Amino acid sequence: MSLISWLAGALYLIRLYVYHSQTKYGGESSNHALLMVMENRLFRFITRPAMLLTWISGLTMAALNHTITTQPWFILKLICVLMLTFITEFAGAYRKKLADKTHSMTALLSTRQLRFFNEIPTILMAIIIALVLFRPPF
Repeated sequence: MSLISWLAGALYLIRLYVYHSQTKYGGESSNHALLMVMENRLFRFITRPAMLLTWISGLTMAALNHTITTQPWFILKLICVLMLTFITEFAGAYRKKLADKTHSMTALLSTRQLRFFNEIPTILMAIIIALVLFRPPF
């Protein structure tokens, strides 16, 4: 459940940034404030706690069955999970950029870049699931 919550939160958070970038440039301040509240609550109360719980449960499972930690599929899966963690934390830090009105608009990602960035967690999720299900021997 924590993994599903983490991925849903990460995907929705970045999608909110797409909407935010469109309203930010349009100058709709009430939408900006509402999106900031939604982004902050989603990250602080759902996405990050779910990510931490996923890490705790995953490390616990690896500790209980430490033989899998040397298998190539597990190492590759761990690299993908680290990348997903980096993306989640980058998205969390990005909301601070959106809140800071002193930055230049060119410092923000474009709507197109955000849409591309939103696809990365989905690709990582597919790779992680495939690695767990098929456990390729490499």
